[in-house]
Amino acid sequence: MKDYVNDEDGETSCIENTEAELREFETDKPKLVVCPLGLKLGAIGKGWDGAPAVTCDTWFPRISRKMNTIGFVLLHEYTHWETLMSPVMLPAFQKKATLDEAIGPWKVRQLTRHQATWNADSYAWLAQEIWWTQTCRGTHGPLEEPEEKDN
Repeated sequence: MKDYVNDEDGETSCIENTEAELREFETDKPKLVVCPLGLKLGAIGKGWDGAPAVTCDTWFPRISRKMNTIGFVLLHEYTHWETLMSPVMLPAFQKKATLDEAIGPWKVRQLTRHQATWNADSYAWLAQEIWWTQTCRGTHGPLEEPEEKDN
């Protein structure tokens, strides 16, 4: 949906470096706002006007924000949805959904294992790195660890 002013806090979603935001995540019908910045992110192997396709060459040689795709953003946002996540998160971690404790590959790696279990970006980075390992590692080799500047 297009950006809108939230009745509860009067805030809009698409500010600064925001790629997307899940609003009303505690309801059965959350509102996903994909911001113009998020629409500039391509998909794995697929691009469109203003959004280049993401390939193994795009990501190599180091884990960084260059690995960000529209799928990454959607996965991150939907882990905030309580209806989706609470069956898994509540019994294991006593939380209804994920939080944004750390954003970006370097910051995610600074979390403790316990913190990472309820951090939204941890799940998105895990998915990206699994894709890399299964698809690209054979032709490109392993990725280097992220540096602080890669956030």
